[in-house]
Amino acid sequence: MGALRDSISRLLKQGHKDIVLNLSGLQYLDSSGIGELARLYVTVVKQGGQMKVIGLSSKVEEILKITKLYQVFPEFPDEAAALRSFPETGEPK
Repeated sequence: MGALRDSISRLLKQGHKDIVLNLSGLQYLDSSGIGELARLYVTVVKQGGQMKVIGLSSKVEEILKITKLYQVFPEFPDEAAALRSFPETGEPK
């Protein structure tokens, strides 16, 4: 998750505040991963952004539901749908 944290930090520094996480390659999420996702979410929100997810496996989706993180990570069927869900600000994404 260190690489993910670095990527999110780099995007925020570049002015990208609306983040779509593609988690299609993630098959399992343990407690440290849950904590890291929660920290990343807080970091993005504090910067005035939003974080959405796509590509959840059924196991990861179930973990997010059990931990109630499903309520803060809106899931979308694909990247285009997630991008359309961000409010238009007139700025390129």
